[in-house]
Amino acid sequence: MPSLALRLPLVLLALPLLAGCGAIDAPTAAALIPTPELRPSATPQREPPAAQATPSGCGDPHGQVLKDEIPIPGDSRPLAYRLYLPPCFDPESEAPYPTLFLLHGLAQSEAEWDDLGVDAVADRLILDGSVRPFVIVMPGERTGFDMQAALTDVLLPHLEAALPTGGRPELRAVGGLSRGAGWALRIGAQRTDLFGAIGLHSPAVLSPDLYLLPTWARQIPSGTYPRLWLDIGTDDTLLPAARELGAVLDEVHWPYAWVLNRGEHTSSYWSEHLAQYLRWYAEGWPSSSRVDASG
Repeated sequence: MPSLALRLPLVLLALPLLAGCGAIDAPTAAALIPTPELRPSATPQREPPAAQATPSGCGDPHGQVLKDEIPIPGDSRPLAYRLYLPPCFDPESEAPYPTLFLLHGLAQSEAEWDDLGVDAVADRLILDGSVRPFVIVMPGERTGFDMQAALTDVLLPHLEAALPTGGRPELRAVGGLSRGAGWALRIGAQRTDLFGAIGLHSPAVLSPDLYLLPTWARQIPSGTYPRLWLDIGTDDTLLPAARELGAVLDEVHWPYAWVLNRGEHTSSYWSEHLAQYLRWYAEGWPSSSRVDASG
C-alpha cells in the first residue's frame, strides 16, 4: 500500500470487535473538571500525506493501524510506534483530529494497547456516534529511553507535520497503564502546553515524581490544570500507592476523577474498561464544529 508523507507504511491489522464491556462500578469519588482553556500552540506546516483514505460516507467499519519507527537524536535505537487512524480517515480534513497518546506497561511494547483491543473499541464508539473520530498514537519504550523527550520533541511534531491532528492542547491527551501511566503523569504534568488531559490507568508512578508533583503543579497557571483521570482495581497491589497519589493531588488542589473498579493489575482489567477510558478522553474534546469556528 502507499505510505504517509513521512514514511509511515500502512499495515492493516484485523482486530475483532470486543463482545462488550462489563458493568462499571460507581466511582468512590469523582471530581471532574471542564476542558481547561489552555494556551494554543502553533499549528505546524504539513505535507499532504500520500496514504489512500476512504472518503466521507465511505461506510468502512474499521480503522487502519500503521506501524513505523522514527530515529531519536543521540540514540542508536529508533522509537517504534503504532498509529490508529479512525474509519473513513480523511488526510486532508479541515478540522484536526483529536490525538490520544497511549503508553504501555513495564516489559511490554507498542503492541500492548492493540492486544487489549483498543482499536476495535475505538471503531465501535466512533461508528455508533459515542465519540468523534480521533487518532491513537502508541509508542514503544526501550530501556534507557527518555520517553518525555522522544514523545514531545520527536514523535508528536513528526506526526503533526504529516497528519491533520492535534494542533493545540485541548485536542491532545496522554494516558497510560501501569508504568505507562507513570510516564503519562510525568509528561502531562510538565507539558500542559501540549496536553489537555492525562489518563492514569492502574498507575505505577515513576520515582521521584510523587515528590516532584507539587512543584510541577505550582508551575501550571491557575485554572489551567489538565483534566485528570485515575482508575485502579480493588485488588491491585498498587492501590495504596494510587491512594497516596490521590492525596498529593488533593493537597495541590488538582481536580481529578477517581474510579475504583473491581479487578487486579491485569490485561483483562484494562480490556474490560477500554470503552470507559475512551469515552472519558473524548468528553474533553470540542466538537468539530467548534474547532472549525475557532480555527
